[in-house]
Amino acid sequence: DDNMSYIRSLVHQSTHPLSVKLYEHLPTNITYNIEKFQELPNKGISGFIHNIEVKVGSASFCGNTSETDKKDILESRVHVSIDSLYFGYFKISAEYRDGLIQLASQLSTKYKISILSGDNQSELATLKNMFPKAESFHFQMSPMDKLLHVKELQKNGDKVLMFGDGLNDAGALKQADIGIAVTENMSSFSPASDGIIAGEKLAYTYTYMRFSNIAISIILVSFGISILYNIFGLGFAVMGLLSPLLAAVLMPISSLTVVGFAVISTKIAARRLGI
Repeated sequence: DDNMSYIRSLVHQSTHPLSVKLYEHLPTNITYNIEKFQELPNKGISGFIHNIEVKVGSASFCGNTSETDKKDILESRVHVSIDSLYFGYFKISAEYRDGLIQLASQLSTKYKISILSGDNQSELATLKNMFPKAESFHFQMSPMDKLLHVKELQKNGDKVLMFGDGLNDAGALKQADIGIAVTENMSSFSPASDGIIAGEKLAYTYTYMRFSNIAISIILVSFGISILYNIFGLGFAVMGLLSPLLAAVLMPISSLTVVGFAVISTKIAARRLGI
């Protein structure tokens, strides 16, 4: 009906994982143009369709005062109001991306892991099984809570790599030493960050990190080769063993050697890692 079409049209404007799930599962293909769209951190999204305001988000944001103060509800609920009237809520079961358990195991061997969520603790047991070595789990966190948590880690001397998939994570992503926005649609809006990764590629994060470390080593070795070339070249030149013509020929050869080494080494490393 029209109400479902209104909801689907609104959530299509957001890249939040819950919005994406609603859009994919609502039983309608009709969409409307949205006017005055807003996405408010830790609250929800709103917009107007034919001068009718539609809201999707938290209970308080959508006007459900009876549930606003209930902290013991252990499930993910997305509430809806249409034309200032509370419509109801969708109960959404959590789905985790393929490869996340393997990624958690890989990261925990070298790094400390903290889980930050704006949702309730309904998935605590599942997350503990997926991240058995995680140092801490935090739920019902506001955007400011996440930002302050990152600052606290940095205050203790930690370098922070933050992954986030919604506007609620924008402040923490910006504050982190490296902020990576996870998105389902690379062409859609995503929070300001140092990098963007497609959701289906998240499982390859540890591989990308290994490749980055290898790339740094290749750069350092390339610098070393270049320095050695210059040291030997300068020595021969000082002793008068190089003619100007020979020096002119060797100079571009040295550059090509360094570039060739970097390109070939990078390709070999990427192939071995399956990138």
